Amino acid sequence: MKEVYSDTMHKVLEAIENDLEYVTIEDLIAVSGYSYYHFHRIFKAYTGETLNKYIKRLLLEKALFQMQVDKENITKIAMKSGYNTPSAFNKAFKEMFGVNPSEYKKSLHPKRKFYADIEPIRTEVIDPIDVYTIRHVGDYALLDSIWEKLIAFASEHTLFNRHFAAYAIAYDNPDIAHHDRLRYDACISRTKEVKPIKDEQIRTKTLDGGKYAVFLHKGDHANLTDTYDSIFGNWLYKSEIVLRDVPVIQKFLNNKREVSIDELLTEVYVPIVVNG
Repeated sequence: MKEVYSDTMHKVLEAIENDLEYVTIEDLIAVSGYSYYHFHRIFKAYTGETLNKYIKRLLLEKALFQMQVDKENITKIAMKSGYNTPSAFNKAFKEMFGVNPSEYKKSLHPKRKFYADIEPIRTEVIDPIDVYTIRHVGDYALLDSIWEKLIAFASEHTLFNRHFAAYAIAYDNPDIAHHDRLRYDACISRTKEVKPIKDEQIRTKTLDGGKYAVFLHKGDHANLTDTYDSIFGNWLYKSEIVLRDVPVIQKFLNNKREVSIDELLTEVYVPIVVNG
């Protein structure tokens, strides 16, 4: 029963993430199979937030990110965030981040000159990637245990072969979201089907295919935020590239068992439109 409950709520959260701007309570109830009355109680118990607060928080965090990377005006960003008037958006934004949107946007410009120059090593169109994954919610510094579990799963089921790869999706910016709310999917290639999967934390997932600009990060994974800042605060801002509304993918080319921390290599796949 616990496994079914956990799997159901994971599907609900995934449905929210996949259609954040347009998802409805009716959609989520259909995914969950729970009644309207029970759904809200179960959602709050699972996430620690009401459904409205959870979606509102993600939309505002996304709006703040869009201000960093988009050239769109605040009114358009407000509309995308579900606010019909700029004043309602301004109030909600200031309540969450302590500054109004226009002040925040102005504060970004002086920072751009401090971001390092960076260019993609290539652009590439990839197929969707089938993976096994574990979701972590919390501080990005506390990821070792889920990776150990995932690698043990791969070893137990002989998933290691020439097609094997390790990926991650870090959904939230630690400079924006509270560390207790950061969402992260650790992923490994689904090189063969494992049925049944006994561990309730391990699920199957498909990473989005399509066109990506690929950047190379060298060094400690803890410093990936520096590379993200350079990509989104410098390269993207100066370019004419348009982002697709899917997550950035990290692909790990080696690991700490093989090389020193300074020699770690991570490819950062940034989703871009086909004509970008």
